[in-house]
This record gives sequence, C-alpha cells and structure tokens, in this order.
Amino acid sequence: MIFRADDSTEALKRKASIFILTVMALAGLLATILHAFEPQPHLLSRVIPPSSAIFSVVCCTC
Repeated sequence: MIFRADDSTEALKRKASIFILTVMALAGLLATILHAFEPQPHLLSRVIPPSSAIFSVVCCTC
C-alpha cells in the first residue's frame, strides 16, 4: 500500500497506530523495569514485557 499525504483517513490511522505502539513500548519497558526489582518473578514476567516492547518499537519504525 502506498501512503499518500493528502489522504486524511490514512494519516489518522497511521498516527493512531504509531501512538498505540508507542504506548505499548513504554508499558513493556515499565513492566520490564518493575519485574527486574522483584525478588523471584515468574519466567514469563521476564520474557513477555521486553519482547512486547521490542516488537512495538520494531513495528513503530516500519
């Protein structure tokens, strides 16, 4: 799909998706930091938040 600057609906969709992915990346980063300070976190608590943050950043830059 080719992005045209004059199509306001597509621009709004792009801005909304970038906003959502940015919030997801920040939430994943915050969850990663909080779980790092837990004495004995579950394995999934150490895997899922960083992977979701990385996924969001990769998708946001594409």
